[in-house]
Amino acid sequence: MQRPSEGLIYNYIRSAADKLRLRDWDIAYMVHEQPEAHKDPDQETYASVVPTYGTSADIRLSDSFFRLGATDQRRILIHELCHLHAHMFHHVAEQVEKALEESPEGKEMLRHILTEAEEHAVDQFARILAPSFPLPPWTGKNR
Repeated sequence: MQRPSEGLIYNYIRSAADKLRLRDWDIAYMVHEQPEAHKDPDQETYASVVPTYGTSADIRLSDSFFRLGATDQRRILIHELCHLHAHMFHHVAEQVEKALEESPEGKEMLRHILTEAEEHAVDQFARILAPSFPLPPWTGKNR
């Protein structure tokens, strides 16, 4: 599939963000030629989101994201947007890491536990919410 126009992608992301009550967030997106490295080398990262400052964030999509089916693209975009509601997990982890400066093993264990907990929660949000959103218009699918 050819990559859709920037306006079409942005409008879909903005509409989905508004429906998820992220109206106060300034959300940009970018497409990377190569997918970002995944912690598990057997998995590919199709998208990621990075809160940049306050209520600003960048969504990063890999080129391979656009080769996925419409329902997978929708689920992944909703997943990334849901991360913005859970971004305080990272803030809490950073604060606890500072308190654990003398324990590198404890710091790494905490980061792993919090990341796993956040990913599980966000996956559940996206699984529940995604079917109530339209499919990305550039996929040519209605349902």
